Order: sequence, then structure tokens, then C-alpha cells
Amino acid sequence: MKRLSQRGWGFFITETLDIKAGTARIRLENSAFVYQYGKVNRQVDYMFTGWFAGAMDQIADSLGYGLKTQATQIQCAAEDGCEFGIFDVSPL
Repeated sequence: MKRLSQRGWGFFITETLDIKAGTARIRLENSAFVYQYGKVNRQVDYMFTGWFAGAMDQIADSLGYGLKTQATQIQCAAEDGCEFGIFDVSPL
């Protein structure tokens, strides 16, 4: 998450992480996409879902867990009433 944040995509905070279970919750603040689009009342950060699931799969595989995951965007700061984005990773 630190590397993504350093590259200017936004500020990523890992709220929960359980690699063995294949679960995580990531908070995204100051998204570059939200700055670009503004409050458009839709999710504009969805491209990160593939990154989060892929990263979890790669780490789990390197540790021998052999699981596959999916990621879902729960909310986006571009949506009305939301101040930040939330992504959940879960096993397939």
C-alpha cells in the first residue's frame, strides 16, 4: 500500500489483513480519480479491485496457501455522503 500511495494514486490504509484467510479491508483517501472526476455519485476507483485481489493472491501463493481472492469496492469518495473509499478482499 505504501508504494501505491507514494506513486500518487491516493493514500491507502490497510485496515484489516488476514493473508491465510484471504481477507482484507483497504481504505482509500485522497484518490487521484476522485480529484479528477469530483462528486459524480458513482464509484470511480474500481480499477484498484484487480490490484488488491492480485496482490493478495500473489502473497498467499508465495506462502503456500493456494487460495484465490476477489476484491469489491464498497464505497467511493466520489459518491454522495462518502468521504473515502473502502475495498474488501475475500476468497473466491
